[in-house]
Amino acid sequence: MLATPALIFPIILDEPTSEVDPEGKEEIVRILSRLKSQNKTIILIEHEVEAIINLADRIMIMDKGEIRSFLEIKESFKNLRLLNEVNERIPFSVDLMDHLYDIGIISDSEIRYREADVIDLLNQKYTAKEKKRG
Repeated sequence: MLATPALIFPIILDEPTSEVDPEGKEEIVRILSRLKSQNKTIILIEHEVEAIINLADRIMIMDKGEIRSFLEIKESFKNLRLLNEVNERIPFSVDLMDHLYDIGIISDSEIRYREADVIDLLNQKYTAKEKKRG
């Protein structure tokens, strides 16, 4: 049996959010999210990591034409030093999780990077703290 069409014909976009106003970026992300939910294979080339963090399953980090890393999203962001080396802006959610981990508020297994997951985790932490207060 042949591979699914999603794999045969991936969607490849080069910086789809570049030079687009905030509303346009949101619309592009909505469209890409819908395509992802339909199991379409999407390959994005993007410098604005924050724009695609909610879409990515894996991230390839390249520098001067060389692949420096190709890992699942959580593993990619654990190596903040590499992102700094290739001059990529670290997304706020990644920086926040790194800081919360460093000060002991969250454990390694609780680290999340997608914005909705970060918000859910922080809500869970807050609710648990409020319940302890009684």
